[in-house]
Amino acid sequence: MKFDKFSKASGGIFGNESLVLKSDLSYEDRLRTLKLPTLVYRRLRGDLINTYKYMHGLFDTQSLFQQKTESRTRGHSLRMAKNNSKGNTRALFFTTRMTSWWNSLPEEVVSAPTVNSFKTRLDKHMEHHPVMYDHMALDCPHRPEMMIR
Repeated sequence: MKFDKFSKASGGIFGNESLVLKSDLSYEDRLRTLKLPTLVYRRLRGDLINTYKYMHGLFDTQSLFQQKTESRTRGHSLRMAKNNSKGNTRALFFTTRMTSWWNSLPEEVVSAPTVNSFKTRLDKHMEHHPVMYDHMALDCPHRPEMMIR
């Protein structure tokens, strides 16, 4: 059996579980086995947590996001208005890249009473999303409509 150098030298990160760090496993399989989400997902999760804080007034600042004022039957009560931009520079702003992700979340996630309950509900909602363990699942991480490569 082939093992990583770190796995041989120290017995692995988790002691007797050094079999998990086999070199013949793909990166995605190792993440899935260790139940570690990708960096893309961790960044997205952090941005969504900050969006939750902005939308619920937990930051002492002016609102960065514009809430939709029209009432529609689709989506949740905290939907944000999307600003269209022609250039790529504006598309990478925090407010622009988070709008689509936030609007795609269900009502029970965005209406969580506390930040910790939001985190729990978000993780439950995203547990089967491709971005959780496949770092190349999104062509463009700031646009959820491009979910699978």
